[in-house]
Amino acid sequence: MAISPPSDIDPLDATLPDEPLLMMGAGPVPIPARVAAANSIVINHLGETMAHIIEQVKRMSAYVLQIDSARILGVAGPGSAAMEMAVANLVEPGDCCLCVCNGFFSNGFSSNGFSSNWLA
Repeated sequence: MAISPPSDIDPLDATLPDEPLLMMGAGPVPIPARVAAANSIVINHLGETMAHIIEQVKRMSAYVLQIDSARILGVAGPGSAAMEMAVANLVEPGDCCLCVCNGFFSNGFSSNGFSSNWLA
C-alpha cells in the first residue's frame, strides 16, 4: 500500500510569526536582535505555531516512512525532553546504562534517571 504525499501542507514561512518573540521559559529571556537574525526566526516550542508545524511533520513523516499509523509522535520541547524520551523508551529497569556527567544537564539527567529507575 503506497501512501501519497500530503497535498495540503502549509509552507513553513507561511506558518512562522512575523514579529520577534519574548521567550517566557526560565526568564523571561529577551532574544537579542543579532541572535534572532542568526536564527532567522524564533518560535515558542510550546505554542500553537509549533503544534501546527509538528502536525505537518507527522503527516510528512507518515509519507516518508510509508506507514499508516496514528502513533507517529511529534514532540516539541527542549533537548532534555528528547534525551528523557530516548532513555525511557530504550532502557528497561535492570539494564546497564552509562551517563557521562560533565555539567548541569547531564548531572540532572543522571539524578533523574536513577531516581526514576531508568538507569541500573
